[in-house]
Amino acid sequence: MLMAAVSFVLALFQIFGGYKMLRGWISAGAFLIGLACGFALTASVSPNAALWIRILVGLIIGTFFGWAAWKIYLIAVFVYCGAFGAALVSDLPFPETQVWSVVSIIICVAAFAVVGFLSVRFSRPTIIIATAVGGAGTAVNAMAVLGIEIASTEAGRVFCFIIFVVAGLVVQFLTTGGIREKRRRRR
Repeated sequence: MLMAAVSFVLALFQIFGGYKMLRGWISAGAFLIGLACGFALTASVSPNAALWIRILVGLIIGTFFGWAAWKIYLIAVFVYCGAFGAALVSDLPFPETQVWSVVSIIICVAAFAVVGFLSVRFSRPTIIIATAVGGAGTAVNAMAVLGIEIASTEAGRVFCFIIFVVAGLVVQFLTTGGIREKRRRRR
């Protein structure tokens, strides 16, 4: 229940402020991946290493990953938004046959590439759409886990999803228009 509540709150931040917070989300995610990789790498290379050494190596590698994601932002945007596209397509109901399994994988890879490309080419609108839709999906799932009544039926979940997406799109487009203008004036 606690994780669902935390997921719901983080999803709201993503729905309504995803574009402004994306660089931070990407860096934080890269830091956590680097932390886990560094911890696992230390454990596999030196199984007898002390816990504090594993944590220290994880923190160092995690910091590097976070910094790198901050610096190569557009590549991170490609991967982040592409993953949203693939995740959304993977939730589509495909028939349970071997042929359709292969087709669904190909469609997921294509969705990853298309959404990733669009997110780099048309970054502001694509990022806003990806964060609003992804956050809405997470929020609705968290509401269902928390037992919120409106999310207990399929129709209720679809209704909440649509409301979250539309509200997120409106808020983000209205609150980020000035960011682009400020950047243009600085150049």
